[in-house]
Amino acid sequence: MNSKNSRAPGKMKIVGNSNFQKAANTSLILNYLRHVESTSRSEMAQKLGLQPSTVTYIVERLEKGGILRTCAPPDTLPHKSGRKPVGIGLNPQFGQVIGLDLQADYYHAIITDIRGVEITSRRASLSPKLTTIQDRLLAAVEDLHPALDSQVQVLGMGLALPGVVDSNQRIVKDCWTHSLLNYSLGEFLDSQFTFPVVVENDANCCARHIQWSTEESEHEDCLYLLSKFHDRRHLPPNVPPIGIGLGLILGGKLHTGSSHEAGEYQSVHTPDSRVAHWQLSLENNELDHLNQDEEVRQRVVTELLGNMLFLMRILNPRVLHIGGNIGEWGALIQKSLETEYQEGWRPLKEQGCRIVPQGNSSSHPAHGAAACLLETLYAIPQVGQPGPERRIWNRLLGNLFDSLD
Repeated sequence: MNSKNSRAPGKMKIVGNSNFQKAANTSLILNYLRHVESTSRSEMAQKLGLQPSTVTYIVERLEKGGILRTCAPPDTLPHKSGRKPVGIGLNPQFGQVIGLDLQADYYHAIITDIRGVEITSRRASLSPKLTTIQDRLLAAVEDLHPALDSQVQVLGMGLALPGVVDSNQRIVKDCWTHSLLNYSLGEFLDSQFTFPVVVENDANCCARHIQWSTEESEHEDCLYLLSKFHDRRHLPPNVPPIGIGLGLILGGKLHTGSSHEAGEYQSVHTPDSRVAHWQLSLENNELDHLNQDEEVRQRVVTELLGNMLFLMRILNPRVLHIGGNIGEWGALIQKSLETEYQEGWRPLKEQGCRIVPQGNSSSHPAHGAAACLLETLYAIPQVGQPGPERRIWNRLLGNLFDSLD
């Protein structure tokens, strides 16, 4: 058939870059550069399957915008006629990101560069006089301000909070430590900060941190059990001094459930008469002695592991990370697995499942919060989903390209 629209078999018509395609290719290049110190344009084109002209187009604009810089190429890159290729890498000075874990009684913050590499961190107690989340947030950011480099722009902030969080709408649906119920944070955040702020549950942030920082876990299923002990002076009356949450990575993606409540933990042994924020069967006066009473700690570990082993048999994850305060109790965790739960743990272990106490994990929620913000820069935008990720991407890089529709 002779037609001006016909073409040779096996050849595809190449269409021009749309705004979305530019954004997708840009994120592809940025994510690749996040994992290497430097590379060349030709190497990126080959590794990513992009046309050299596409790579050159994007790299030139990213260099002009300051997010990329020319640097020494790695010695492993081939070169002809004695000429070394020009190296390209991320510019750490392009911007800094805040990751903030905000609790009722303390905050833990980190500052990273654009690669997610920690620059500095700070943890400090919050005054009991700060009774609202707004006051606590502003006090924490103000306290952190001297640690920020005044010569480098703040790209954004990730905010980790306990409780049920709708990250798309930036609504805290239920948080008993901050006394919030269906509270929208978005308007307050936009009015107070010139940079974008993403909000996520703190246990979900921990799971994000594991996924972000460990390449081999990028596509595997894992769970993160986060536990935090609180100063009772900062809590509402009759609220237990321990909070527990779960972050679930399933199929390589954070699972939040249909109503953003996936991972909300409550022991099967908790009496029905207890209100929802009671997550364990132990009494309040028993929980007050967690740090002094070995028997109480063992009971907490035993109850938690019983619930988690049941869940692991259902979900069959590769690993369960136990972080926060209880993550420091590695010996007690191992003892329970070898005694109370020997029979239940053995088949899971034989399947390749692991339980990993995270003994030094106090910064995990803050690191994960920063990762949630950075992920909007490195992840390929989704077609037809104009959520906060699209908005943040436009604010970070929209000045280099036409904004996404």
